[in-house]
Amino acid sequence: AGGAAGGSADPPAPAPPPTPDKKKYKSASTLYHKGQAYNYKTPKGGTIQQPDKHGFFAVSVTVSAKGRSMSQEELAAVARYLQKTVEENLTEMYVSAVEMGVEEGNLHRQNYMRTKIPPATLSKRLKEATFAESVPGRVKHVMTKLLTGKTLHTHLGMIGYCTKDIGLDHYKLDSHGVTPAEVRRASVKFLSWLTITGWTMADC
Repeated sequence: AGGAAGGSADPPAPAPPPTPDKKKYKSASTLYHKGQAYNYKTPKGGTIQQPDKHGFFAVSVTVSAKGRSMSQEELAAVARYLQKTVEENLTEMYVSAVEMGVEEGNLHRQNYMRTKIPPATLSKRLKEATFAESVPGRVKHVMTKLLTGKTLHTHLGMIGYCTKDIGLDHYKLDSHGVTPAEVRRASVKFLSWLTITGWTMADC
């Protein structure tokens, strides 16, 4: 008997793997300012952050040079930029303190502000206003955090936090929209909080 005519058929190609659903980015957290909740989410390609119902972001801003003390000109440039945003009607209030890191001993600026400038944009503009981009090899760092409304992340809590180096030679406080009495009350409240919780400046 003769063999079967023609060659055997090729095996069927394996089915392609299923295409996974695109990742869905949900609201990462709910933050509070003066009891009012607002959301922010972190979608692919960046961070979308929503202001409170009055159009302001309540934000903590740390400006540092990472590995060195900021120069006096850089420290002054931070305060100048914050005041400029007030004059442009973009910022309602701010406090900005020159402080020294506990671990490395480097001078930097700790700030708290209520502003209409989104945190990501604020970080970029502050970096441009503070540091000379022509200086190579110097890390320029601006960290922004929306206030959560918890522990120190409140209006008085952040003002007090900015005064933690009060009484030291390097300490300097620039501000707008807060009274000296409010600053004193916030400072006392902050020191009381340290006592109650048992925290030290090194923990902050």
